[in-house]
Amino acid sequence: MLVVISNAKEGIKKPQKYIELGFTEIVLTNSSPKRHQLVKLIAEKISPNFK
Repeated sequence: MLVVISNAKEGIKKPQKYIELGFTEIVLTNSSPKRHQLVKLIAEKISPNFK
């Protein structure tokens, strides 16, 4: 399954449905040429919602 996000709201909402289905691991990959922006977005805005 491939899920594409373009902002923090999507990055929180889209994985949530898989967590509710029982997924315990989600792998994030980055194909953007501006990789540091996604890493910063995940670290600061998305991951705190899944702790």
